[in-house]
Amino acid sequence: MKLICILPSLTFRMANKSVRFYPGLDVILLREVLAISSEGLSKTAWEGINKIINEAMKTKNTYVTLRACKDRLRHLQNAHRRNEMSSLRASGTDEEYDERSQLLTELADLDEERKHEDAKKKSEEEEKEKQGLAIRAAAMESLVPAKKAPDGDKKGYFLT
Repeated sequence: MKLICILPSLTFRMANKSVRFYPGLDVILLREVLAISSEGLSKTAWEGINKIINEAMKTKNTYVTLRACKDRLRHLQNAHRRNEMSSLRASGTDEEYDERSQLLTELADLDEERKHEDAKKKSEEEEKEKQGLAIRAAAMESLVPAKKAPDGDKKGYFLT
């Protein structure tokens, strides 16, 4: 934000104007997301991405909000999944379109790989849980109730 001082006692705030994304910003956004995606996209990661994009926009006196970055990424991913990149191609040069498409493909591959790894981890955890239940069941089968002692008290379970 810029501060404009008309009189020493009056200070007004003038907000920078928000901007629409264009292919060059899409490329910057996708590059940063790919660079950070291995660590996961936490709030601090998104704030870093937003800061980098706003640094690129500094000369135009515009800004991009954090929410706009997230929404734009989601929009690009959905369009890429639906193969609707031709409508996005209308704006921008071929090089920007090709790089944007390539980055979206890499991001989609990483997401698919991450989903596959998560599913594999989940199935491994389920298998370990099943094995643990089987071991506990086998251990319980090997135990038999104690025979009554001469005084009529049960002393517990014994291994067979």
